[in-house]
Order: sequence, then C-alpha cells, then structure tokens
Amino acid sequence: KREIFTEEHEIFRDAFKKFLEQEVVPHQEEWIEAGIVTRDVWKKAGEDLLAASMEIEEKTIAPALKQAQRKNDSAEINNG
Repeated sequence: KREIFTEEHEIFRDAFKKFLEQEVVPHQEEWIEAGIVTRDVWKKAGEDLLAASMEIEEKTIAPALKQAQRKNDSAEINNG
C-alpha cells in the first residue's frame, strides 16, 4: 500500500474501482462494438462518485469541523 495516499484517496479509489467493476466492465464489449458509451453510465458515475465524495466528507471533514466548533465554543465560554 502506498503511503502517500490519505484516507480520502482510499475511499475514492475503492468507490471508483467498485463502479468500474459493476457498471463498466460488464458492458465494455457492447460499448466497443457500438463505438459509444451509453449516457446512463455517465449519470451513474456522477451519482456513485458524488456519494463517495459525501462519504469522504462525513468521515473526515465533518468531524474536523465539529472539533473546531467545539474549540471555538469552549474559547467563547472561557473568554465570555
């Protein structure tokens, strides 16, 4: 496992890999023959990868914001 990636990278990579396995690979030959990728897969990519981004926010950004808010609230109480 590469050390340069953060938890956010891993969550997104896992979501992207799952998306490819479930939504792209099963249709790959069909799209190659047709010479086009269906619009549905692009919509699904947006939905699935947006969901992954929201998961990243819930796991990493939201707790950090809550911690910062608690520190701010504590400082206001101590200074108030």
